[in-house]
Amino acid sequence: MKLIVSRNRNVYLVFFVVMVLAVISVSQAWGTTYTATVLNPSGFDGSRAYGTGSAQQVGYGYTGGNTHALLWSGSAAGYVDLNPSGFDMSTARGISGTQQVGYGTGSATNYYEHALVWSGTASSRVDLHDFLPAGFTRSYAQAIDSSGNIVGYAINSTSGSYGYAVLWQPVPEPATMCMLGLGALSLIRIKK
Repeated sequence: MKLIVSRNRNVYLVFFVVMVLAVISVSQAWGTTYTATVLNPSGFDGSRAYGTGSAQQVGYGYTGGNTHALLWSGSAAGYVDLNPSGFDMSTARGISGTQQVGYGTGSATNYYEHALVWSGTASSRVDLHDFLPAGFTRSYAQAIDSSGNIVGYAINSTSGSYGYAVLWQPVPEPATMCMLGLGALSLIRIKK
């Protein structure tokens, strides 16, 4: 009988150790605490955040019955209104490094939604819709990666309300290409 009790005790001890290790593992994987910061800026009736990266967040705020794309830096006071001139409404959906993506509508777009990319200010906006083939009436940028590749979707008369997936990719500027070419020429010259 003593041998059976000893075995049961070892089984219980092993079971207890396994359970403790499992609890520690789960608590490390899930984290044990969080803090919450309300990002709604003063003067806005409400707001939503959609993306985060590099200690910044993007989304939009409601003001005067319209939405304005917003870029936060971790607090309600630290925000930038990205809504560009000529736009009544805008929304930021994704962020990577110093760039934010989303969409907006207003007199600048003939009141159709256009995909946009910003570099931290309202005046920095680039209308990505201008790079689409003819026939698309609406476009939406949803996410951006560290290389500047942007994904979203666009709508035309044949796509219906579903739209077509779109990938926008940055093209090096001519000045950058010239610098790369000069660098390559200097390497060739050094080899000779």
